Amino acid sequence: DFSLMGGGFDDRVVIGGEFAGNLMKAGIRGEGALSALPGKLDSNYVRLIVGIDYQFTSEVYMLVEYHFNGDGAMQKSSYDLHRLSDGEILNVGRNYIAVQGSILVHPLVNAVVSFTRNLDDRSQYIGLATSYSASNDLTLAVGGQMFSGDDFSEYWWYPNSLYLKAELFF
Repeated sequence: DFSLMGGGFDDRVVIGGEFAGNLMKAGIRGEGALSALPGKLDSNYVRLIVGIDYQFTSEVYMLVEYHFNGDGAMQKSSYDLHRLSDGEILNVGRNYIAVQGSILVHPLVNAVVSFTRNLDDRSQYIGLATSYSASNDLTLAVGGQMFSGDDFSEYWWYPNSLYLKAELFF
């Protein structure tokens, strides 16, 4: 599958595309976008994500993705933490790798581990979660996130966390 898109967002022109398909028994996909501010070439940037996933058995699944953030910085001294704290951006770095795996422990219980690493400053986080399908309409989960990195790296300042989650479907 392939798609193209284009349009405007605030004052920017955005042009992008995506693909999805199979590589033998694995799924592959990617998407990218050019965000341009007409008349200001130095503010244009590209974002790309490419990934592969594989269902090893009916119970075991794994995903690996690479993310390039052309709007990000390669040096932590150049990170735009104000835009991050204001919610304008999600990432301050330029290169990321993400790995996620899930195991269906029981037909009603799923365990997920996720790992994201900023390849430029080597900060990272690990997430663990377990969910239980209490009914057709209710899923309960417990999880945690652990962040690490050198001082002033991207994931250095996030606090470790534990959470409980309930999802009600209707």
